[in-house]
Parts: sequence; structure tokens; C-alpha cells
Amino acid sequence: MLRDEVGPWLRERGFKKRRNRFRREHDAGWQVVDFQASQWGSRDDVRFTINVWVGVSELQEADADAQFEERVGSLLPEGEDQWWPVPDDTDTAALGQDLRQVLEDHCLPWLEKRTTLDQLIRLADEDPERFPRYQLGRFRMLLERSGLNDLAANLRT
Repeated sequence: MLRDEVGPWLRERGFKKRRNRFRREHDAGWQVVDFQASQWGSRDDVRFTINVWVGVSELQEADADAQFEERVGSLLPEGEDQWWPVPDDTDTAALGQDLRQVLEDHCLPWLEKRTTLDQLIRLADEDPERFPRYQLGRFRMLLERSGLNDLAANLRT
């Protein structure tokens, strides 16, 4: 289903697939859309969710891949964890359409708002609901590890 229904759509947007993960790189950093299978599933009970990650080049020395990440459920209007079941009789075309809509409406905008270090700093200062305290602490730590102590010191508390 990922290969046939979602993969081509993400590739059109510059992502490259490796296993269940799609990544695109740009001058300022990278973005990842990760399809995570449930660890509690089985061959007969397949479920998955979507995680999105971003990384910016200025912080690359501090952390290798997912500098900032979010699970799709927190991006959806309900704000609840979202897992999609995939029973044997799943209409993969319909599921693919649903997933493309979620990616278009929620995941890609989240990624786009976090493309550069400047955008991350602006979010931390101006949109605290989209940059919760636990992420702010991690952001401050990443800035410090990258030698950007002045930026770290100026983040809101």
C-alpha cells in the first residue's frame, strides 16, 4: 500500500523511500515521514501510525536525525493518537487517499513550518502551543551543543 498508494505521491514532493520511511533533503536540512507499524500487531493484525521529523543543518552536529518530531495524532483536529488498521480486506486505494489527505493537510504543513533554524526560533518565540516546553528544552540543548549559545539563551522560558 505504501509503495503503490502513498510512495509515488511523496516522491512527487521530493521524498525518497527507504523501508517505511520517506526523507527529503534541502539546503537548510531534512524532513522525514515515517510509517511506524505497531509493535503489538501480528501478521493478522497490522496497524500503523505516522511520525514526522525535521532536522536543520545548523544543528546537525548535535543530533543525527530527528531533531524535532511529532506523531500524526497530535497534528489532527482531535489531537488523539491515530493508528490505521490494515485488515486483509482493506481497500488500499481508499486508505491511500485518506493518508495522502492527512499528509497534505497536516503533516507536510508541520514539516514546512520547521524547515529552517529561523523558523524554529520563531515558532519557539511566537507559537508556544506548537512548541511545547519539553521540545523547547530539547531545542535549547541542541542549540548549545551546536555552539549557538546566544540563540539558546534568548529562547523563551
